[in-house]
Amino acid sequence: MNRKFRVDDDVGDQFRFREVIESINISPHCDTATNRNIALDKLKASTSLADIILIGLNMPVINGFDFLIQFRKDDALSNIKDGILTTSNILR
Repeated sequence: MNRKFRVDDDVGDQFRFREVIESINISPHCDTATNRNIALDKLKASTSLADIILIGLNMPVINGFDFLIQFRKDDALSNIKDGILTTSNILR
């Protein structure tokens, strides 16, 4: 199963992500979460791991970089491909 996961506090960005992924017509399953705790709970509770997780950089409580550090420390999740999506110019 193609599973994609987006962690972003911006619900509009979550919607656009899901819309783009579904428009590709590869029948992926898309999950979303608005913060780290919800994301980790959903990922750990899932019967099949995501193929990729995309993280928003400027989230409240914990930013995308800090989320990745915690995410990669979890042995059960550390093999999932990950990336950060942002409209911020901080990465330039």
